[in-house]
Amino acid sequence: LPSTTKRLSVLDRTKEPGAPGDPLYLDVMTAFLEGQFGGFLPTSSIPRVVAGRYGLGSKEFTPAMVKAVFDELLK
Repeated sequence: LPSTTKRLSVLDRTKEPGAPGDPLYLDVMTAFLEGQFGGFLPTSSIPRVVAGRYGLGSKEFTPAMVKAVFDELLK
């Protein structure tokens, strides 16, 4: 990721009841933390990471939903 990255959205198609987060979100956060502690991140801080789900129950992922993801990142 570029050093200018401030926000990141992680969208997953799975739901893990009882877990602290969805599997892909947890993988992304683990990678960021390992990168930060290992000195591999281009910046000193981790970008804000927003998790979400799409396509559960074979539902369509519409352009309006994509816009909602970007709107949430701008908040």
